[in-house]
Amino acid sequence: MSKGKTTVVFKGGRLDGHLDDDFDTRGLIDVIHSPTGMFYSVDKSSDTVQICKGKLSSNWIAYLVETYKKQLRVSNSGHFVYLFKKELLIERCTAFTLKGTRCSRESLSGKSYCNKTHKKWANSQLLDNPNDYTGIIKP
Repeated sequence: MSKGKTTVVFKGGRLDGHLDDDFDTRGLIDVIHSPTGMFYSVDKSSDTVQICKGKLSSNWIAYLVETYKKQLRVSNSGHFVYLFKKELLIERCTAFTLKGTRCSRESLSGKSYCNKTHKKWANSQLLDNPNDYTGIIKP
């Protein structure tokens, strides 16, 4: 095996059994988030929320990731194991930019905004009804 590379095996979740034998050792962090390819988006023409697959569209409101936690390395196996822990919903920041468009970044965990600047512009009502733009706050 090349220097700086190792083998990683995923257990559980949709990556169950996936083996990467050319994994960069700098990427051996405690928790890995793997996008599932499923996301929710707003269809403004029909005023509905849709479940979509593939690359995030510009009108995404949330997407799913699987969380894998690194296990203690078993010395005789020679590889690292990442165990599936849970599926997380990553929500979009509810603030609007100075240009009047919705921020495209992920919100902080448990918050409706992505950073301190957007905290004052957060529109948490969009979490309950992503199509309801009445009373939204814009910079």
